[in-house]
Amino acid sequence: MFFIPFYALNEAKGMSIKMNKLHSFFTKLLIFLALATVLLSGCDAPAIETSQEQILEEDEKLKEEALEKEKLDKELMEAQQAKETINTSADTIKPEGSCDLIIITPFEFAALLMPLKDHKNNTGIVTKIITLEDIYSNYQGRDEAEKVKYCLADYKKASNIKYAMLVGDSDKFPIRFTKTDRATEAAYDTAFYGTDLYYADLFKPDGSFDDWDSNKNDFFGELAGESITGPLNVDKVDLTPDIAVGRTPVSTADEVERYVRKIIAYEQDNTKSSYMDNVLLISTQDPSLSELFCANQNEVAAKLLKDKNITKLYDLDKEFFNSEWTQKYSKEEYEKIITGKVKENAAIINDYLDKGIGFVSYMGHGNMDVWANIYTSEFVSSLNNLNRLTVIFTGGCGTAEFATLPPYSAYTDINGVYHQGTNNDEIFTQTPQQPACIQQENNPDSMAEVFTVYYDVGAVGYFGFITGSQSGFNSTLNYCFFEAIVNGHPALGDIWAYMVEKYYETQNFPEMVSTPDWTLVAGFHQPWKLFLFGDPSLRINGVKK
Repeated sequence: MFFIPFYALNEAKGMSIKMNKLHSFFTKLLIFLALATVLLSGCDAPAIETSQEQILEEDEKLKEEALEKEKLDKELMEAQQAKETINTSADTIKPEGSCDLIIITPFEFAALLMPLKDHKNNTGIVTKIITLEDIYSNYQGRDEAEKVKYCLADYKKASNIKYAMLVGDSDKFPIRFTKTDRATEAAYDTAFYGTDLYYADLFKPDGSFDDWDSNKNDFFGELAGESITGPLNVDKVDLTPDIAVGRTPVSTADEVERYVRKIIAYEQDNTKSSYMDNVLLISTQDPSLSELFCANQNEVAAKLLKDKNITKLYDLDKEFFNSEWTQKYSKEEYEKIITGKVKENAAIINDYLDKGIGFVSYMGHGNMDVWANIYTSEFVSSLNNLNRLTVIFTGGCGTAEFATLPPYSAYTDINGVYHQGTNNDEIFTQTPQQPACIQQENNPDSMAEVFTVYYDVGAVGYFGFITGSQSGFNSTLNYCFFEAIVNGHPALGDIWAYMVEKYYETQNFPEMVSTPDWTLVAGFHQPWKLFLFGDPSLRINGVKK
C-alpha cells in the first residue's frame, strides 16, 4: 500500500490546471497561424477545416487525460482515507488492561466490526479488535494458527479474556487441522479434521503453553486407536477450554455486516421473552437410530425443559425408512417423492421458526446441507423470523462442514502442494502432508453458514459437527447443550465450553488402546468436531437498554 501526501496532490492538481490553460493558449495560436498561412498561400478551405479538427481532437484528448488523472488522484486519496479509518478501528497488538472479548479478524473486515465493538463496550463487555496481519507480524509460531494461539494465550494471561471471536471462513481465518488415525488404506490410515477447541485449550495443567504437539513431529492433536494400538491421546491434549471460542464463518464484507446486525439486534431485543421459552425438538425415524434419538429428546424434555413450551417433531421422515413403502416405487419416483416430502417438512419447520423458537435441537442423519430427509439449506432463505432469530444444535454428521476434510477431500498442504484427495482417486503411499491453515481453493459451504451469515433471517448461533458425529456421544452433547442453558450459562461461548467440559467428565476413555477400536477414537474426538458458529459472547437473554 502507498499514498500520495495531500500537499503533493494539491500541487499536482494546481499544475494540471496551469497546463490546461497553457495548452488552450497554444491551441488558439496554432489555429491563428494556420488561418494566416491559408490567406497568404491561397490553400483551399477544406484543408483548413481538417487541420482545425485535428487540433480540436487533440485538445479533447488532453482534456480527457486530465480528467482521468483527476479521477485517479481522487481514488488515491479515498484509498488512503479508508486505510486510516481501518487502522483506527483495530487496537494495538499489545495486551493492555482487562478485556472480556477479543475479536480477531483479517485486516479487511476490521472497520466493519467497529459497530459491534462499540455495542459490546457500551453494554458491559470490554472488547478489542486485533487483526491477523498484526498477529502474524508480532508473534512467533510454526504457522498462522500457532501465532494466533500464542496471541490468545498472551491476552489470557495479561488481560484475562473470556471470549475469542474468530472472524473468517476457512479461506480467511486459519483453522487447525488435527491428525487422526483412520483405517483407510488409500489415505495411509490418516485423516485431518479441523477444530477450534485448539484455540480455546491454551495451557497445560501446569500453566505452560500447550501447542498440541507434545512429540514435536509437526502434527497436531494426534489421536490413535482405530488401526494401531498405543496411547489414545498421543499429543496429551489437555481438553479443558481456558476461554470460550466461536467462529463467524464469513468470506465477504456483506456477510460481516449482516452478522454484526444480527448480533446487535438480538441482544438489544427486549421482546425475546415472548418466544425464548419455545423449544423445537426434531428427531429422525431411522429404525437404526430412532429409539436412541427419540429417547434422548424425550429425556431432555422431561428432565430439563419442564417449564418450556416444547414442540416435538419426531415422525417427519418415518416413511423414508419403510422398506415396503420404498419398494413400491422406482428410484426416480422415490427421489421425486422425497423432494416433495422435504418441501412439506421444511414448510412445517419454517412455520414454527417464523412464529418464534428460542432453541432448536435436531438429532438424526445429516450432511453438509441437509438434515436427513427433513430440511435442506435452500429453505433458510424462505424464513421470516428477522426479529425472532433462533439458536440451533444439530447432532447430525457434517452439517457444519465449513472446511475441507483432508486427505479424503481436496486440499492444499503446508508446502503449497494441491491434492485432489482420495475421494477423487488420489492414493497416498506415505503419511499425507499437514494441511495449510488457510484453504483458499477448498472452502465448502455448510448449513451452519447458511443459517448464520448468508441471510438476515435464520439463526444467530449454530452448534454443529464438521464431520461425522456418532450415536450416543452426540446425544450426550445434546443433553449438555440444554443443561447449560437451564443452568444459567449466559452466553453462547459459555454453553459451548460447558458442553466440552461436561462431556469429558461424563465419559471414561482409556489412556491406552490395547485392541483397535474406532468407537474409542470417535468418542474421544467428538467435542473436537463440534463447532460454535457465532459470537461466543452473545448473551442469549439480551441486554438491558
